[in-house]
Amino acid sequence: MDFFHEYIVKRKVGIIEWLLSILIILAAFLIVGLTIRWAYIGIVAVFDAAVFYFAYVLISRFSIEYEYTLTNSELDIDKIYAKRKRTKILTLDVKEIEIMAPIGYETEIKFDRVIDCSTKDLSNAYFCIYTDNGSRIKFIFNPPQKMIDSIKTFSPSKVK
Repeated sequence: MDFFHEYIVKRKVGIIEWLLSILIILAAFLIVGLTIRWAYIGIVAVFDAAVFYFAYVLISRFSIEYEYTLTNSELDIDKIYAKRKRTKILTLDVKEIEIMAPIGYETEIKFDRVIDCSTKDLSNAYFCIYTDNGSRIKFIFNPPQKMIDSIKTFSPSKVK
């Protein structure tokens, strides 16, 4: 019996991202405003267009989605920027996790690094602690109940 679950969550845009977007837009208009008097030169018009395109690319990088894929006992988490660029965050065998529990669950396990792959809504988020190359890593994510149940079949004593 094979397990396959794929789930995509969108990270919520916070106040810092909104403020950075406003600053990027203001900087783009300031740069174009400073070069507008030389607009009759073709290269300046191309430069101004490039400034606006660069501002668009920077602002679109704030649109982040995470894709959780569970194939049998292997969990893959990818980060997707602006629905265009995908980077692999982690791949692990869920049989090797030390603990998986909802955020707020008390544990004495220490960890070296935190990877946040959640929507920033911690009310239904889980954390997992696993060891990779000698360092303990805690990652936070928002799995659906079907994925939690499937992980529980592979590591029943470690899922709380």
